[in-house]
Amino acid sequence: MNALFNKLPRVNICCFFVPLQIGAFIVTAWTLVWYAYTGIVVMTLSLYSSSIASTIFLKGLGACYLLLALGAFYGAHAIYYQIPHRVAKFVQGYFVAIIFYTMAQIVYIIVVQIAVSAAIANAKAQCEKASKGTNVNCDAYTGSYGFPIVSWLIPYAIGSLWQLYLFICIRSYSLELTERSEKPGQYNGP
Repeated sequence: MNALFNKLPRVNICCFFVPLQIGAFIVTAWTLVWYAYTGIVVMTLSLYSSSIASTIFLKGLGACYLLLALGAFYGAHAIYYQIPHRVAKFVQGYFVAIIFYTMAQIVYIIVVQIAVSAAIANAKAQCEKASKGTNVNCDAYTGSYGFPIVSWLIPYAIGSLWQLYLFICIRSYSLELTERSEKPGQYNGP
């Protein structure tokens, strides 16, 4: 994994104007808030689920989000108190979370594409069955919804690139912190 990390660029500031430590802390704190909020919302949604399978799935997904929030808390704590080895561990965990999230999004996009395609095919079949003997064009009603994956692709690509940039910022801070802590006679926290 370090060979892959070494190929990534290094930045000196976060988000083009924020000092690196503050930027890394803001990114981590925002991640903490987002995952905690999403975990609580998903757990709450599980209370209103109509089937046991979806209840279990939603509770498991909510628990995963809450675990990611706990990991983000670990990272925020390490960044705030400038603990180099903990920040480095958080960077590795953040990278694994990005990979997991990316794979989950790809699976989700494929499932949505399949579900929408099946629903459109069913709607077209029902339209053709109901409109026998009339002059109704069923393609006019179902033809414009054929490829919802395209509407997901651009935001997904932009979000992935933004996530990669934020990872680069946090990793750059980790490298800077490690280099500062290795200088003799300099104390950087507990």
